[in-house]
Amino acid sequence: ATGGDRDVARDILGGICDVGLANSYYVGQMKGSKEGSDARKWGDAIKVVRPTFAKGGGTHVNISGAAVAKSAPNRDNAVKLLEFLVSEPAQQLYAQANYEYPVRKGVALDPIIGQTIGELKVDPLPLTEIAKYRKQASALVDKVGFDR
Repeated sequence: ATGGDRDVARDILGGICDVGLANSYYVGQMKGSKEGSDARKWGDAIKVVRPTFAKGGGTHVNISGAAVAKSAPNRDNAVKLLEFLVSEPAQQLYAQANYEYPVRKGVALDPIIGQTIGELKVDPLPLTEIAKYRKQASALVDKVGFDR
């Protein structure tokens, strides 16, 4: 596979590979595509498996983050934007329009994500702990030629 999320699904359909990694929202985009389209065929060719880690761990989750800089000239408006982004209407947009997992409790998953992937048990391991192994992980990626 070439490494893009949709490319992985395409290559699974084409028999080039059997396993790949992709972000969950691409699954929703492909499975929500027009019936008969290439993207829909790619989405229909895959089965989603959520890896979970030992000792009660869950699945690793990428996050989208936002912050207000200490020197922000429009701090009040920036805070209003952040408050909107975590509001119920905005989180519904994230879930329904972009197939994202909402961060706000009580906001429903998009039905495609709910049926295909379901609720997540988030791995509680702090990102700072994972970051300690960045150099070793990078060396392993180079050793096995992951990006070739």
